[in-house]
Amino acid sequence: MNIKELKQFLPYAMKTKVAVMVHGLHGIGKSQTIKQFADEQGMQFIDRRLSQMESGDLLGLPSLEGGLTSFFTPDWLPQDPNSKGILFLDEINRARRDVLQGVFQLVLDRQLGSYKLPEGWSVISAINPNTDDYDVTNVFDEALLDRFLHVKLNPTEDEYVSYLRTQSSVDQDMVSFLQARPELIENTKLNNFSLEVKPSRRSWYKAAELYKMGVPDNLVLEGIGGLVGATNVSMFLAWLEENETKPFKAEEILNEKTQQFLTLIHSNNFEEFTKNLPQ
Repeated sequence: MNIKELKQFLPYAMKTKVAVMVHGLHGIGKSQTIKQFADEQGMQFIDRRLSQMESGDLLGLPSLEGGLTSFFTPDWLPQDPNSKGILFLDEINRARRDVLQGVFQLVLDRQLGSYKLPEGWSVISAINPNTDDYDVTNVFDEALLDRFLHVKLNPTEDEYVSYLRTQSSVDQDMVSFLQARPELIENTKLNNFSLEVKPSRRSWYKAAELYKMGVPDNLVLEGIGGLVGATNVSMFLAWLEENETKPFKAEEILNEKTQQFLTLIHSNNFEEFTKNLPQ
């Protein structure tokens, strides 16, 4: 998805309460795009770099009272039950294993221990791809990956140039140069990484919820594909088209009144049939 498509798609994903993971190269504006979206929607935005956190930063420090242990809620977690916002978890594949265990519960159950994320908040994460070009930790297992809807962010050159045009601090001659030579903006070879998404019963359930919300046609393949895989969504769309073109059965074509007449005829109740004939 490009930036415009991601912003168009996020409201649908957020309504299903599914956590979104944005995959993309460094420096393409993953976190800035999510921050802009939150600002445009009038929502709060909390950005946490998981690579800099320990498990205590998620769960809070323990407290012993009356022989029972409880945990103080970290001050960076949203407290107002009526607030709305995005909890942005960056660099998740650079996090320690003990931190990831806390992320498990946060992205699926929307809580950490006794803390519950307010209803109006959504969880979004961002990572660099797990390729030889990045020093990331390959700690993902299927259970964690399955908790996210995966999106590959690939901004267009026009989106980048348009953004630079609005920045008074940059030289516009250089912007014009990049507009004329867009192939120089970044190393396009790095963006050839594939995004493989494997389905599960849980992800199909979320996909069905998302599709029922009326996701725009141009976002269905990549958006819902981020839950169950683009290939599976393609097969679903082909199945829909095939079944929509199949001829209707006779009973599906007949109107309700005609079906009633046929029922009376089959029951040999001709007197009742005559009464129901249209005048």
